[in-house]
Amino acid sequence: MSRVNKGRLLLAIAILGMIVLNVIPTGSSNSLNANRLISIRLDYFLHSVIWLGFAWLWVFSRALGMRFFHSFELAKYAALILAMALICEYLQKLVPYRSFNPVDLIYNLLGAGFALVAILFSKALEERR
Repeated sequence: MSRVNKGRLLLAIAILGMIVLNVIPTGSSNSLNANRLISIRLDYFLHSVIWLGFAWLWVFSRALGMRFFHSFELAKYAALILAMALICEYLQKLVPYRSFNPVDLIYNLLGAGFALVAILFSKALEERR
């Protein structure tokens, strides 16, 4: 299996995991709404932080010498992360026991942005070597 195919398999597993996390029941609809971390609702914080997993996946794939795409890898990966941030929230409109929340969507995009900043920082460090 080529390095690109291994990278794509790893990426597919991550995407599938993200989709499953967004459609499985999480208890009552207000289970995380009342909890706060500093002054941010815990569910909003989690919506942001979970996207950092894609930054970790980027760094991990580089350490193992895997690639996700043959060309324009960073641009395609960035588009994929942003699309997944949108899709995962809109997907909740289709699931009967989940609900779409525009604020969750904003925090998803914010988290995806944090992941992209981390990836750009990692790429800059990689290029300095």
